[in-house]
Amino acid sequence: MSTAIVHYGLEDMTQMAEAVARSGLFGMKSWEQALALMLVAQSENQHPATITQEYDIIQGKACRKTHSVMARFQAMGGKVEWHELTDT
Repeated sequence: MSTAIVHYGLEDMTQMAEAVARSGLFGMKSWEQALALMLVAQSENQHPATITQEYDIIQGKACRKTHSVMARFQAMGGKVEWHELTDT
């Protein structure tokens, strides 16, 4: 079964970006920040809203969340070996 990738137009993404920024939930202070990341997501064949799961805004810069970095690494064939897991 093949999943079709939906590409959204600029007007639709602008509305989504404005909603994300207005919500204040994801650290994006302007719709322009959200829109720029949505364009990146769409260029990677992801839904524009995945930015809320994939990125944090730290000191005004988009940074991939650690779980996103790990998932991409593993999807590319990377292996992770845990030697110890503690509360510290």
